[in-house]
Amino acid sequence: HPLTSHASGEAIELAVRGLGGPDGVIALVYGEQAGRSLVRHPLVRAAALTGSIGAARAIQAAIDERADPIPLYAELSSVNPIVVLPAAAADRGDRIAEGLFASFTGSGGQLCTKPGLAFIPADPGGDHLVDSLRARVASSGGSVLLNERVRDAFVSRAAAFERAGARVSARPQLQPGAGFVVPPALLEVGLPDLTAEIADECFGPLMVVVRYGDVAELDAALTAVPPSLTGSIHSAAGDDTAVVRGLVDVLAARVGRIVFDGYPTGVRVSWAQHHGGPWPSTNAVHTSVGATSLRRFLRPVAWQDAPEWILPEELRDEYRVIPRRVDGRLEPGVE
Repeated sequence: HPLTSHASGEAIELAVRGLGGPDGVIALVYGEQAGRSLVRHPLVRAAALTGSIGAARAIQAAIDERADPIPLYAELSSVNPIVVLPAAAADRGDRIAEGLFASFTGSGGQLCTKPGLAFIPADPGGDHLVDSLRARVASSGGSVLLNERVRDAFVSRAAAFERAGARVSARPQLQPGAGFVVPPALLEVGLPDLTAEIADECFGPLMVVVRYGDVAELDAALTAVPPSLTGSIHSAAGDDTAVVRGLVDVLAARVGRIVFDGYPTGVRVSWAQHHGGPWPSTNAVHTSVGATSLRRFLRPVAWQDAPEWILPEELRDEYRVIPRRVDGRLEPGVE
């Protein structure tokens, strides 16, 4: 992972140089102490973090030591629940199982948008879906985790889920080998037995299937799941639209992105992307992926009654290169 970061940094540096940009646009450092030193430095004016709640608290503690604290934009923990409604399970159970498997095991389950909980009906359609998902997990190989600490945390959290009442539905047996390899795990629990501990994040290739008997139980169940980056709904023509609308209302209050009939692990870098959500998924309203993520590192300044000669060029009346809002009206830019 550090070597991947190094290669990425070199590629960006080479691209900046190729465009005639200055040296020092990007710098790469390693280690927890380096991170603390950076956020304490008086020339650093903002910080962003992708990591755990513990890492965020450690960085925030270092920032709080400053005479002039700076903003920290942190992306932290996310469960990303997926709800499969009965008609969807009956109509396309195999396809949903395929998508769920790919979503929770892709990249070793080490994506912040990995689905950790899948609510699946306890009916014949749901049974078939779970059987298909179980078969895919049972026949899969191991997943490589980033380092020893991530592997140990994964093993510990999986064991904690089992102690809390989640039963193993599928977990392939692996031959002992080198590296930080773990088997994907599919756990299962009935909706009445879903506890706060089981509804927590497990970083790595593990997903908990929650079997429910009545769609009316889902609203209350989702409010017990920690707020997340994403929430997903799979429905079909036979599902009650009022139920779908109610689930959307619940999720809209608790996630930053609602996914319909899909899987949350794909995060497109686009203007429409919002990669954020209520605490503990993030600590700010900004997206951390997509074009508008740049706004985290811009500080607005208003030039009230300033003479035009002192204004930045982009604020002068004759400037038309970029889109601007003038007296409330959006004016397009001119090439």
